[in-house]
Amino acid sequence: MVNDALGFHRGGDSHTALEPLRWPEWFDLRRRGLLSQIAAEVPFFGEVSRSRRHVARQLQRRPASVTAAWGNDPRLVATAWAISSILAFSLGWPNDRFIPDDPTIVVFGGLPGTDLIFEQAFCQIGEVLGIPIGQIEGALKMPTFGEFVREVVGQK
Repeated sequence: MVNDALGFHRGGDSHTALEPLRWPEWFDLRRRGLLSQIAAEVPFFGEVSRSRRHVARQLQRRPASVTAAWGNDPRLVATAWAISSILAFSLGWPNDRFIPDDPTIVVFGGLPGTDLIFEQAFCQIGEVLGIPIGQIEGALKMPTFGEFVREVVGQK
């Protein structure tokens, strides 16, 4: 349950088109020693880079449109698309095909050493949607990207 909320992948690397994104199981900072955790703080270093590639491959396997996964609420779909586009560009993901069941921590890159990138993405999301950055950061506590987007929609 905890691993699911944190976005850790269980099992092999085979995913159906719309399964939630997962970090590889071996990328679990909670099981590391101090030196390993410090090394992981360096962005795009070793395991961090491999973990991002793991998630990027999952995104690349998704169909060209994931709009149907968001349902029929036009505000929800539009907000999800706006946030997804900003995050894909800001965080360097290969596309914006995020779905409601994706763990928020994985969608946002959830990796050490990316605080400035997060802040820039939050500012951009706030500007586009007309929401104060503090409210966007508050929505980050939501475990899934769908819940995050619904929380943001509720603040508009």
